[in-house]
Amino acid sequence: MVSVPAENPNFAYLSSGTWSLMGIEIEKPIITKDSFENNFTNEGGIEGTTRFLKNITGMWLLEQCRKEWEKEGYRYEYSQIVEMAKSSLFSSFINPDHPRFINPSSMTAAIARQCKETGKNVPAIMLNMYVVYSIVWQTGIKRYWNF
Repeated sequence: MVSVPAENPNFAYLSSGTWSLMGIEIEKPIITKDSFENNFTNEGGIEGTTRFLKNITGMWLLEQCRKEWEKEGYRYEYSQIVEMAKSSLFSSFINPDHPRFINPSSMTAAIARQCKETGKNVPAIMLNMYVVYSIVWQTGIKRYWNF
């Protein structure tokens, strides 16, 4: 990954956006049953290297929620989202890579439904703040688990 300011060849990277790429740059592809079952890919890198990586959920859930909130008249800047996340209490865990979050008609409803179906708390007050905190926190946790 050319843009990583690595000082030695043993580094991992996380390129984060709506979707994220997490991986390592290596000399030869890793083609194993484990890599296949865990959805890792081998992509051509610069100067003949291989990027061994996994596509993971980035801020997709958050971006979809922001679109919904804007339709409801709530426009949140990223600085506000950070403050909302800091001031919200975390009480439920969802898997941001669950198939129900790929492209639901309502991301906030999908998150609430996932919480209900898995016996998690769905707060009725300040749902937006809760959703923001859940997405940001859990996306970070999921990245940690994946690598």
